[in-house]
Amino acid sequence: MARLEFLRSALGSAVGVAGGKLGSDVTVVGTQSSILPPYDEELTKPVAASLRKLGVQVLLDSKVQCLNAAGDAVRVQDAAGRESELAADQVLVAIGRVPHTHGWGPRHQGLRPVPHIDAQCLGDW
Repeated sequence: MARLEFLRSALGSAVGVAGGKLGSDVTVVGTQSSILPPYDEELTKPVAASLRKLGVQVLLDSKVQCLNAAGDAVRVQDAAGRESELAADQVLVAIGRVPHTHGWGPRHQGLRPVPHIDAQCLGDW
């Protein structure tokens, strides 16, 4: 099974490792120059080594353009603008997430601020 994964988070790396361990052909495509952009390069080296050991192909500074007309490959563009196609049986898009917590603040939970804290200190309460 071939799998293409668009990576922007630790979730993408984790799924790439899992797919590799299960014997799938995995290609991780990342838009940035690091596997885990928010982390120091020294911290990401073990992750990169694990992916290589599992045979996971990593394409950094690249982006997925679209699915081809036949639906069996995706078009990927590298930093130099060159395009290529990657065959894929399945595509997983892992672009991160933002928590949906609107309305979950302390006031919405029935909590009241301490009287000596003013509105400026409350922020999003």
